[in-house]
Amino acid sequence: SPSSPIRTARVLTGLATTYVAQHEYAQAKKRATEAATLLETALGKNTIDYVTVLNLEAEIEREQGNYETAEPLYKSALSILEQTSPRDRVFIVVSSNLGLMYSQSGKLVDAEGYYRKALDCCSGLFGEQSGPCTQVRRRLDDVLRRLGKQPDD
Repeated sequence: SPSSPIRTARVLTGLATTYVAQHEYAQAKKRATEAATLLETALGKNTIDYVTVLNLEAEIEREQGNYETAEPLYKSALSILEQTSPRDRVFIVVSSNLGLMYSQSGKLVDAEGYYRKALDCCSGLFGEQSGPCTQVRRRLDDVLRRLGKQPDD
């Protein structure tokens, strides 16, 4: 049945996430790639499941400091989301993760832009004072301080 590859892909995504938590990046990457292939074949690329795996693949690379490899994965995920689900919570996650990558790599102006996108979406979905928005706000304020700017009020 068509749900079987999707179920399998979700299990693989869960396994990959567990491997990331254990810093076993080669295993994580292998499982995430398998999941992406299954999802692309079963559903195509324009789905939240596929975007979630792209984000995971980007996170695997970011956590290892492979920013040049992570960046196009994050941007592909955002591009799909902008076309399909621009107001989904996954947009907040991917934008914030891309902001984090830019912050870690010293590209603070880029980090600010992606944190602002994440915060805008988050505020629209959950309200500015929500838990998800608070984390994004803290990261944005940190970047603003590093840029010598005042954090927003």
